[in-house]
Amino acid sequence: ARIAITMAQTDIPSTGSSPEATPPEDAARNAGDYQIQVASRVSRLPPYMFGRINALLYQKRRAGHDVIDLGMGNPSDPPQPQVIEKLSEAFVEKHHALFLGRGVQFPVALEGALKLKEISYIHAEAYAAGEMKPGPIALIDEELPVIVICPRDPSYDKTLGNLQEVRARDGQVIALATKGDEAMHELAEEIIWLPEASEWGMPMLTVVPLQLLAYYVAARKGHDVDQPRNLAKTVTVE
Repeated sequence: ARIAITMAQTDIPSTGSSPEATPPEDAARNAGDYQIQVASRVSRLPPYMFGRINALLYQKRRAGHDVIDLGMGNPSDPPQPQVIEKLSEAFVEKHHALFLGRGVQFPVALEGALKLKEISYIHAEAYAAGEMKPGPIALIDEELPVIVICPRDPSYDKTLGNLQEVRARDGQVIALATKGDEAMHELAEEIIWLPEASEWGMPMLTVVPLQLLAYYVAARKGHDVDQPRNLAKTVTVE
């Protein structure tokens, strides 16, 4: 038997929503003029995770299994919007930010940097944590916020080492960490706690706080989070 999985993403509100949310008739032809939820759309993560999960499903099927357990932890755990909103205060006067992730968390770091720059207009870069040297490490000082995605996963020890290097150079460490990780209290200035999850499920939990961070920073700076500047030209001109 063949398995086909279809995934779609849209920028236009559903026509089944309330009349107030119904887009203009020409919205589909001029999507750049009517896009919403920029902080969570056109994400780098879904295509990457979809490919990884599809590959895992193929392996499971060959082994005679039909179910993939992504180990998403407790779905009732909230993404801590109050904590993230308060954290956003520190970014309002910042001009640069650095995101670090390793393994499956690297696309999440790319996503976080992309959304922060896209709607808050802060220059943000993402690197694989193992590639912090040489280059990005030279930028780290007491003024640079460094968001390190460091849950308990197979890359934890190495990512923790990178986090310690940032801290040793007085970088402002903001960590995404698994609940109960006591080491983070000494290493990170701010912590966004995550529930326990598998390596496969964790990226779906780490990406949401970063999207919320971009949203709250942009809102605090008074930017339109649904219509950031230059958006229409970006998506309609080759």
